[in-house]
Formats: sequence, C-alpha cells, structure tokens
Amino acid sequence: LAAAPTPSGTDPSLSRLHMISSRRAGPGGGGRRATFCYVKVPRSDRRHAPGEAHPHIAYLVRVHSDLGTFPSERTWYELRFSRIAKLHAELAELHPGLQLPGLPRTRWFANRHPSYVAEICSDLERYFMQLLASWCRQYESYDGFLMLLDAAH
Repeated sequence: LAAAPTPSGTDPSLSRLHMISSRRAGPGGGGRRATFCYVKVPRSDRRHAPGEAHPHIAYLVRVHSDLGTFPSERTWYELRFSRIAKLHAELAELHPGLQLPGLPRTRWFANRHPSYVAEICSDLERYFMQLLASWCRQYESYDGFLMLLDAAH
C-alpha cells in the first residue's frame, strides 16, 4: 500500500495514518473479526540511541486479542513518549471525529525514576485502552489501531 502524501509540518513516518481514515469495516467485512482486544504496557526499557546525549525510556506495548498477539508473542511495539505524543497530535489533526483520551502528563525532572516510569506505564495502558475503545466505536474494527501502533513504532 502506498502512503498518502503527508501534510506539511507533520511527521512523515506517521503518514500511514492517512490511509486509516478510510478504513471502515463493511457489512460482512470479509475475514474473521476479533471478539475482544486489549492493550498491555507491562514494562519499559532504558535505551540510549546513537547520537543522543541522554538515555530515554522505551515503553513496551503489546495488543492481545482472540485472533492473536501483536506484534507477536516475542516482540513489542517499542514507543518513546515523544512518539506517542506525536501520534496523539496526528490523530487530533487527521481524525477530528475521534474522541481522544487525555495524554498522560509528563515531567521534565526525575522522569526516569523507576516509580515514575511504572506510573507512566499504567497511565499509558489506560490511555491506549481508551484510544482503542474510541477507535473501535468510530471505525468498527481494531485492525487500523494496529496500524497506528505500527506507524508510531
């Protein structure tokens, strides 16, 4: 699938979000649909990217459903908070009808302290579950939600 052109000022790596706006489950939609789906953010890892002065926290996200685990049983979507914030901003711009949950608040200092990171993991799990519920109400399918996480990954 070719990605739609990215509006100026948006992150090109999130351009796949444009495709999602037209993804709706049609009647009889072809293929098996999941009867349940939930998001887990059970842990995080401290990472140091090449060229960056300071380490960052990567939140490990996995989606579970009766159709399987995504991305897989052995892998995670590794998301930095900055990528989640960009995803949130892109969704607000590209999907104005989508009810977005509030993005968890962050702090500038002591943001890598273990108790704070555990709190953010819990808040992000709640955020993604609310986003998933809103997505499913709007688009009647969770497959586009998986594309969101893949685009932000």
